Amino acid sequence: MLADESVGSPQMQAAQASECLKNELGIVVPPAEGTILEDDRDKVPLCNKLTYGAPQLVTMAATFLLNVYGNRYYSLLGAPLSALAFYTALARSLDCLTDPVMGWWSDSTRSPRGRRRPYIMVGCWAYAICFVLLLSPPDFGDQDSGGTVTAAWFGIFYILFYLCDTLSNIPYFAWGPELTPNYTERNKVFFVAKIFYFFGMLLSAMAPPLIYAWFRTASDATVACEVAWDSTTTPESLRDSPSVGEVTGCNVILSDGWCWSSDDKWFEASISEISGKCGGGNSSASLFECQSYGYSPIAGQRWSFSLVALGFSLWYVGSMVNLTRRMRERTFDTLNDPVPLLPAILRSLKNIAFQPLIVGWALDAISLTALGTLFPFFIEYVIKPNSERAHSSGLALPVEMALGFCMLALLLSALVSMPLWLFMSTHFGKYNCFTAFNLVNACTVFLFYFASEGDVKFIIFVSMLCGIPVGGQFLTDSILADTIDYDEFLNGTRSEGSYTVFATLLSLIHI
Repeated sequence: MLADESVGSPQMQAAQASECLKNELGIVVPPAEGTILEDDRDKVPLCNKLTYGAPQLVTMAATFLLNVYGNRYYSLLGAPLSALAFYTALARSLDCLTDPVMGWWSDSTRSPRGRRRPYIMVGCWAYAICFVLLLSPPDFGDQDSGGTVTAAWFGIFYILFYLCDTLSNIPYFAWGPELTPNYTERNKVFFVAKIFYFFGMLLSAMAPPLIYAWFRTASDATVACEVAWDSTTTPESLRDSPSVGEVTGCNVILSDGWCWSSDDKWFEASISEISGKCGGGNSSASLFECQSYGYSPIAGQRWSFSLVALGFSLWYVGSMVNLTRRMRERTFDTLNDPVPLLPAILRSLKNIAFQPLIVGWALDAISLTALGTLFPFFIEYVIKPNSERAHSSGLALPVEMALGFCMLALLLSALVSMPLWLFMSTHFGKYNCFTAFNLVNACTVFLFYFASEGDVKFIIFVSMLCGIPVGGQFLTDSILADTIDYDEFLNGTRSEGSYTVFATLLSLIHI
């Protein structure tokens, strides 16, 4: 079914909006006489739900990948963290200006191809190219000079990537609320989209380390102690030297590891293995065990991130092109003249139905972004999953593996809980379920307070509990679509972009 065929008349939309808000928010706005509130013509076929939802495999996963791995990856290449932080803050601060403008511009467009499609058709290609280039930086060989060129590459393409994200994804998200005016059908539309969303997050969390481990196969080797040890060497000196370059990359990637190259091969060994076999007065001719690779750890990181970026970019372009070809927007004869930028934003904030939603939305964004940005540090410095307490508790893991298990537990729990939230929203109403999943979210996040050093099992369990309310996030998008209908009922114009842009603005809270 084409989107313009499924939207229905403005009279029907107004009636549905008034009936929905009367049931959910207690605002009594009687429907127009003789209108039909539910109509099979407003149902969205499954193929259209899949078509709209498919790009969300990438939209948040790309940002999640950059937030979790981006700075660490570029720091291994020699870029200073101060420069990376500056470029990150600059790019996301620009979003605060460009996102509202893009949302309003998309609402105001009256192109023969529609309000959203022209920007998506152009923006998806630029988005994909910038993402691949951002995660595939050349080897500038500037590690010894402070990594300024590598940091500049990051800054240029990070800023361009998020400008392209604004160009393509703001109109895309604004397209969703106009797919159907059916109150209950919207739950299903955004339910399908969130399935892609969580699968994308899962891929972005697990794909880089899995690809790295898959392609980087090792063979056992033995090497003489003179390669790594002399009379002045200590385990601490192996960990601290040198200060930049490939060996540091090895020591960061490998817990308690030391690396060196010889004859176009890369060798890695445990520092405890080296000190045990070579220290304590042992001969320099003694041998210690190590592993041999065809390329360095940083080269492996480059391959893994480049392949992930390429795969995500191909999916994104393909799904967006498919969306613009298969789906049509509502016709202009159902749209009134556009509203200027500032009145459109102020009108959104004055919407009585939107005000409680944006407060809950902001709190939800704070908890999720704090979890995404601070959680790696919480695992490494508070939980210390490889400490003596972790060993004594029965489960000790490297930091990266503990983080991966926590994210896996959270995202799988979110996916499993989604049908439950859909079922409850059908029987108890969106507003009640929206309130419930925010209360559950507050309770489960609070459980992190009780975690202490070595509680690896507990932190994985709490992460699984936190995934339960996350599975109900699609309700926010569905309620927002109803709120937009109410705004049209009051003012006679639709401003999907001016409303949906708040989702991206609130996600910038972690900056």
